[in-house]
Amino acid sequence: MPEESSNLSWLLPLLGAGVGGAGALALGRRAFKAPVGSVLEKIQQRAAGKFVRADPEMLGITEKTSPLMKKVKRVLYGPTVPEEALQAGQGAVWLRDQPHDVGRVFNPALGAGIRQDSAATLVGKLEDKLREAKLLQKYAPGTSPQTVDIQSLLRKHNINLWPKNREAGLARLQEVLKKELGPEHIIKTREHGRTVGGGVMSSGVFPTEKTNLSEAFKQWQKMRPSFVKEVGGDEGLGLINAIKKYRKQPGFEGRVIEDILQGNAIAQTRVPLRRYGLWSPIAKRIGQSPTKEFRVHVVGGQAVPFMAMPRYFRPTPGYIKDYLEARKAARWAQENVLNKLPKKYQGLSYGIDVAPLARGAKGKHPYQVIEMNAGGSSGLLDTPIGSHNLRRLITGRYDPAAQAAIAATGAAGGLGLGAGASALTD
Repeated sequence: MPEESSNLSWLLPLLGAGVGGAGALALGRRAFKAPVGSVLEKIQQRAAGKFVRADPEMLGITEKTSPLMKKVKRVLYGPTVPEEALQAGQGAVWLRDQPHDVGRVFNPALGAGIRQDSAATLVGKLEDKLREAKLLQKYAPGTSPQTVDIQSLLRKHNINLWPKNREAGLARLQEVLKKELGPEHIIKTREHGRTVGGGVMSSGVFPTEKTNLSEAFKQWQKMRPSFVKEVGGDEGLGLINAIKKYRKQPGFEGRVIEDILQGNAIAQTRVPLRRYGLWSPIAKRIGQSPTKEFRVHVVGGQAVPFMAMPRYFRPTPGYIKDYLEARKAARWAQENVLNKLPKKYQGLSYGIDVAPLARGAKGKHPYQVIEMNAGGSSGLLDTPIGSHNLRRLITGRYDPAAQAAIAATGAAGGLGLGAGASALTD
């Protein structure tokens, strides 16, 4: 399933280019150096310097898009072609979690160390967030929140959620979750795709220990028909737009109760995460997370620091620090998470969401994995910096449009938004 991006405006490359051009010389220019990683090296070899993305619909490119806007989007996001237009010999194409291994056309989102159909099977397994949580808890303990299967808890405590008992049953479930997970918890969808509007692209709107589950579900049931109509059967842009429209309505978190009734929900301990300070309440009002979160892009099992980025843009000086800390989070994820996984999972690509713990919070690690996003499924690759840096990683260079933009600012070290190009991408 597609995942909602951080909604970085297309104007950001222009803003970043201005700051990058001014800071590039002071921060130094360095040549491209690929991270060391056997699978990543295989990906780069197989790509043979040729790479495209094949999801133009995620960029809002349709039959109705004007020729001018198509050109603008090509400059901002790099080469993008429909999947059916691919021909053997083009090298690599980013297709999220879909197997593609025909001739020399292959999908680096699934790595290159194992058969792509086998990799797709592993990615499919990790779409189950309970399975993902158990994997992390077993091989990288302490790097993710404690997670329980709600269906198992319902059976264990003999909780009945049939309609006439639902209100009392949901109240009882909240009591059990507080005993199992502590005073604060979050309820999430376990596996995408079973219910309309479930946990897919949740936008941070979850039931918590404070939620009246019964009342939230009643509110969701009222808005569900219009939500489904808004989606219109389009689980790409249609679903993204529907969530943006409805996420602020009271009871939207009640959609996850639908997953509880389907046996498709988990609950996690709510860990104390670092907030943005004065920006946090503003972020919440505009639909962003009030807590910090970074997206660590992993290609072929290799966390790539110059591709790591904050999940949400904020027009403050602290945004520069966020980008630099995202690089630290990438190195932490490599050492403490990826390197600990079984070999068969180490060659995959991921879009790991990593959040820093609040200062003073107790924990073995300074960061927590919120979600692995196996298959590299990441809306942040649909932004200008993500798209261009992904191409740079696999081919060793930017496409001509990005190179021209970089040359125009004097930021020869690379393309980075808001903190000096060289500092962010080298």
